[in-house]
Formats: sequence, structure tokens, C-alpha cells
Amino acid sequence: MDQEKLQEAKSYQKTNYYFGLISGSFSLVITLGMLIWGGFGLLDQWVSQWVDPMILQSLLFFGLLLLVLICFPSHLIITILLK
Repeated sequence: MDQEKLQEAKSYQKTNYYFGLISGSFSLVITLGMLIWGGFGLLDQWVSQWVDPMILQSLLFFGLLLLVLICFPSHLIITILLK
């Protein structure tokens, strides 16, 4: 492996590490904020108003959590880091 490829691999690994660190930190802050300020309860009340069957409420609740905690921060961070 030549020096250029080695440097590129190191840079890629470093970027991935920082991305994971930032993404995890952002998810932690969102989760703690929702715990402290009652966001989970508000989300549950909102979902309960719109959907009646309990199984659909659970699916919608966890689907929205997945969207907010995983998908959105990752997409946002990728956009910021790549630009």
C-alpha cells in the first residue's frame, strides 16, 4: 500500500470515528431532553389521539422515535460534514 492510500484510509477512519461520536452525542442529547421535558409522554398522547388500536399506537410511537433519534440526526450530520 502506498502512502497516498494509507493516508486516505486513515482520513476515512478518522472521519467515520468523528461521525459516530457526533451522531451518538446528538442522539443522547435528544433522548435526555425528551426524558427531562416529558417529550415521550407528549408523543404518546399525540399518537393516542390519532390511532386507536394499541398495536398501531406502539408501531407509530416507536417508528417516530426511530425517525427522530436515528435517521434525522444521521442525515443532518452527514450533510454538515460533507459540505
